[in-house]
Amino acid sequence: MAVLFISPDAAKKTALVWAAVPDSLLKAFPSQALAKAALTELGGKGGGKGSLAQGQGTQIEKVPLAIEAATKIGQVKLAGWLALGCHFTAVDLDKTPAALTEFLGRTDRCPRQAVEAATNLAQVKLAI
Repeated sequence: MAVLFISPDAAKKTALVWAAVPDSLLKAFPSQALAKAALTELGGKGGGKGSLAQGQGTQIEKVPLAIEAATKIGQVKLAGWLALGCHFTAVDLDKTPAALTEFLGRTDRCPRQAVEAATNLAQVKLAI
């Protein structure tokens, strides 16, 4: 499961962003992409390597936009990965976000491991 933490500090006028992605999902969903999506909205920069990325931004009033951007990048990365040849049935989509259902519902087969990985990836956890 991918995790994104955004911690705004009103006194310092900064927001810390930390992203973690399991090694099994890194090719499809790099942690840097998740962090960058949020940091761009926050007017910040960051970096990372492998499954961890972090950074800091100064536009703390844009935390809701950062969450939205990170959620969207997660969906786009997942959709791109699935387009490479993984197929799903509607039954497999019970726990995926509604925004992905239309895209994923157009196909019909997928190995069980890919279904589990995609379900975990689709459930990006966001916490403030």
